[in-house]
Amino acid sequence: MTEEQIEKTVWLNRAFHTKHAIGALESVRNEKQSMAASCGMNYENDGSTNGSGENRQEQKLINLCEIDHKINQARKELIRIYSEIETVINNVEDIELRAVLTYHYLSYMTWETVAEKMNYSVRTVKYKHKKALDKVCIVLHPASVI
Repeated sequence: MTEEQIEKTVWLNRAFHTKHAIGALESVRNEKQSMAASCGMNYENDGSTNGSGENRQEQKLINLCEIDHKINQARKELIRIYSEIETVINNVEDIELRAVLTYHYLSYMTWETVAEKMNYSVRTVKYKHKKALDKVCIVLHPASVI
């Protein structure tokens, strides 16, 4: 692949990577949620559970809310990225090339699955992918179009 094609591939893969980052955050949230659920509350004196004036349960719930906020922000970002990628792909005129890009970058299918879906060999799908990348027009910087 050319350097330009690689740059376009990186740009088109942003939704895939953002989706996986959200999955990782959700795993962290689930773990922290389990930890918060297993921690009991102590309402003696100031509500702290460790003698430091800090309520561990409350802190765990605050951490949980912060992670939920990060997840929601990442989901909004994913929607924005997905929309950008979809717009760029929809501007490719050739319907087969557009299908290859859609299956791979918006449906997150492997090349093998795309090939099976389109009744082509993996080699043909990869060839069509390179052709499609040459048709993709992405504005990375206001002054440059790749």
